[in-house]
Amino acid sequence: MAVDAREITELSTGLDALEVPAMPKVSRARRLWAATWPKVLAVAIVWGVWQFLYAIEWKPHTAFPSPEQAVQSIFDGWSVIWQAIRNTMSRAVYGYALALVIGTTIGAFVARIRVLRAAVGSMITGLQTMPSVAWFPAAVLLFQLKDAAIIFVVV
Repeated sequence: MAVDAREITELSTGLDALEVPAMPKVSRARRLWAATWPKVLAVAIVWGVWQFLYAIEWKPHTAFPSPEQAVQSIFDGWSVIWQAIRNTMSRAVYGYALALVIGTTIGAFVARIRVLRAAVGSMITGLQTMPSVAWFPAAVLLFQLKDAAIIFVVV
């Protein structure tokens, strides 16, 4: 199958058409602004609608605070937010460490003992595919609403 000169010219012309012309050099500040202004505009629109709804008393002011009041309450409750972050991270680290110990122990036994692998291998695989939130009802039944229930779900 021979390729003639006309086909080669058509192929090379097609490849030339794929070349992208050089774009003018744009400053980093201009690119940053181009990426930022739509987000700033979106926040301004939400803030404005929120302020408008507050001004026309769409809901009572006790149930629907102004944007300024909401932001102020976030800064006033900063210590509570940090305490919540500390609690969450300590539960996550403790749960992960516990899962590491339990999982490594069970995994080692299942890998080394063929009868155990045949008995529980498919069950372990099935349990791995369950999303974590599916464990929450069982955790509440077993441990009530305590830290142990959260640790159970993490593990």
